[in-house]
Amino acid sequence: MRMKDGHCAALEVRHDAAGRPEFFCTIYENRPEICRDLGRGSPECLGDLETKAAAVAAVVAAPSARPAPQV
Repeated sequence: MRMKDGHCAALEVRHDAAGRPEFFCTIYENRPEICRDLGRGSPECLGDLETKAAAVAAVVAAPSARPAPQV
């Protein structure tokens, strides 16, 4: 799995109208086996999210990573 800025390179961070981050897998239908084995919301998934949360939060907070809100 290729990583970028502390998270999977296929993770796309978008922002809703209120500016809150939303996370989308851009390769969900073709995701690797390691992602398929990690069930969404499972203890393993939550542990991985907790481990990587700081790195993802830093990217989300960076002004260059935040697109202008759509109106």
